[in-house]
Amino acid sequence: MRRTSKLLAITGVLGFLLVGCGDVPKPDVSFFADGRTIVVAPFQYCDVRVTKCEPGPDNVGILAMPANKPIQISVAPEIAETPWRVVVSYKDAGGKVQDAVSKQFSPDERSAFTLHPPTDAVSIESVQVIQLGAALIPSDDKGGFDAAARGRWVVQTP
Repeated sequence: MRRTSKLLAITGVLGFLLVGCGDVPKPDVSFFADGRTIVVAPFQYCDVRVTKCEPGPDNVGILAMPANKPIQISVAPEIAETPWRVVVSYKDAGGKVQDAVSKQFSPDERSAFTLHPPTDAVSIESVQVIQLGAALIPSDDKGGFDAAARGRWVVQTP
């Protein structure tokens, strides 16, 4: 009887450890525009060194984002405690797609951001939240470097 109890106890502990070692849920980002909110899973998510990445190509949110209204973004604590930034792609009056990049937010600086589209934006194409990792990548032809993207959360207009 004691042997069976010990075996069950060991089996229970091992089962708990195996379940505990499973995939950790990946953080989400919420986007609010024009009275609607959506929560988006990562389009791409990597380990902190950006060596092991898991794409999630189906994880693109669809949200109407008028060019003349702000877009509110809230990130999970796992993102806010690391460097992150926002990129908005938009069309200008000439129909050319442009990118505008927010400042880079420091770890624990903020967990929300209100994006005011650029004044020359005629339409918003997409908004990305980019969580930065520990790896560096070349950023220009002058020898500059930038942190590699660890995670990306993407929302597009319909």
